[in-house]
Amino acid sequence: PPAPGISRAGDGAPGAAAVAHRIAALIASEPSGHPLSDARIATILAAGGVDMARRTVAKYRHGLRIPPAHRRRDRG
Repeated sequence: PPAPGISRAGDGAPGAAAVAHRIAALIASEPSGHPLSDARIATILAAGGVDMARRTVAKYRHGLRIPPAHRRRDRG
C-alpha cells in the first residue's frame, strides 16, 4: 500500500515532490533531541511503500536545505 500523502505517477512510482514533502514532514515531526537519521527515514519510507536508498534520502534532504541529523540534534 502507498504511504499516506504520497502521490503516484502514472507508472506507480511516487512523485519527487511528494517524496520530498514526506521527508520534510518526517523531519519536522521528529522528537526533539533525537533527530531521524537518513537511514531511519529510508526505513520509514520503505514501510510506507517508497523504496529509497539512504543516499537518495540524503540528496532530497540536502535539496530541501535541511541539515543532517547530527546538526539538527544541536538546534534546541
